[in-house]
Amino acid sequence: LFIDFSMPLMGNKPNGAGRTVVLSSFLLGGPSGSGVATTVTIGAVAYPMLARAGYGKEAAGGLLAAGGLGAIISPPVLGAAAFLIAEFLKISYLDVLLMATVPTFLYYMSLFMMVEIDARKFGMRDVAARTEQTLAELTRRYWFHFGSLVSIVVFMLLGFSPMMSVFYSTIVTWLASFLRRDTAMGVRKLVTALKDGSGQMLNVAATCAAAGIIVGVVAKTGLGLKFSAIVIAYAGGSVALTALYTALIVWIIGLAVPVTASYIICAVIAAPALTKLGVPDFAAHMFIFYYAVLSEVSPPTAL
Repeated sequence: LFIDFSMPLMGNKPNGAGRTVVLSSFLLGGPSGSGVATTVTIGAVAYPMLARAGYGKEAAGGLLAAGGLGAIISPPVLGAAAFLIAEFLKISYLDVLLMATVPTFLYYMSLFMMVEIDARKFGMRDVAARTEQTLAELTRRYWFHFGSLVSIVVFMLLGFSPMMSVFYSTIVTWLASFLRRDTAMGVRKLVTALKDGSGQMLNVAATCAAAGIIVGVVAKTGLGLKFSAIVIAYAGGSVALTALYTALIVWIIGLAVPVTASYIICAVIAAPALTKLGVPDFAAHMFIFYYAVLSEVSPPTAL
């Protein structure tokens, strides 16, 4: 569906394949919140198109991975870490979405610039793509799918907790599927979807539980404050060097654990070093979150 929505916008233009991947990644990444899922979903459909345009396997894989990575920093979901940011900073989930809007825009704009530069550097070919339906026709037929993009935010604005907002948004999305017969989600499909979602959540819950133990140990022993003092001492009080050391720490930890767990650990260990030097707490946490996300494409793990 998201490929269909992006194709009419790109048309048969130079480097339309690259633009389609970036736009589709943005459209799918926002509601999915998963970099791996977005990369796999878009890649299965878009890779043949990229190959016809002249992208090599390495370049196509890099573009698909970069586009999928943006899902974790894109509103309105941002993965599970967004709720943790709100919890750490004692702010609303809407504030977290506002904090992530500009970085998301800049990230995808940089991807657009990258594909344009590659198109001119390597002479990418035009890809003939037959448009089955116009953008207006697609929007008129499938407009209700975009309800999942805004329903969580609306429920949060109405005062519901994050957990209840997700619950009611799931109900809204399920009911909206019956507006068209070809998208209707019957009982069997609903049970399968809930089963898949619950199974995926078990991995996140187990990882966060283990990370919570680490956070508890660090907080009770005072290791976090000592660690911050060590980082500041090595940096000589320089904000730039402290940020560099913090980024390296987050990157190294992120190689071993998922994004959410990496953020939890580093928010306790590394964030105080930045805040002690006058960096606003929300900027410090978003900085750590961003580099935790980058671990998704960092060797040797590179999920």
